[in-house]
Amino acid sequence: MNICYEVSENLGSATNDSLGDQWPTPGRRLVHIVNLTLHDIIVVADDVPACEVPPSGLYARVVELVRPGDNLHTDRGAAPTATVSYLPKVIDLPEPVTDTIYIVSRVLASAVRRPDLYFPHDEVRDETGRIIGCRALGQFEARDA
Repeated sequence: MNICYEVSENLGSATNDSLGDQWPTPGRRLVHIVNLTLHDIIVVADDVPACEVPPSGLYARVVELVRPGDNLHTDRGAAPTATVSYLPKVIDLPEPVTDTIYIVSRVLASAVRRPDLYFPHDEVRDETGRIIGCRALGQFEARDA
């Protein structure tokens, strides 16, 4: 289920028995989460998965421009290099929808700075160092106009 995030706003007397324990506390409403990355997002609280959001099938991203560079000759061998920049163009990012947030890459969230965009923050890793979840959904502060 990908409805697992609450925001502070008055809910009135709404109820929804189908959500069981996931129904928000009084005075809060549920927000729908859409995962616009290619990976399952698992938010962990106290070392237990608290919220799992599968990919939606859309992959929102900032257009990346990559120019090959020279090889970097090191004491461990040659390493190819590249110069990377991001164009001011975003692909597959839906327009804002009431009561919906989008999980996107940190790069996209930084570039666009919309209040409905979040990214996995404070990654949780397994014993081999592989990312298996995050402890929070992060958001960048809005830029000054």
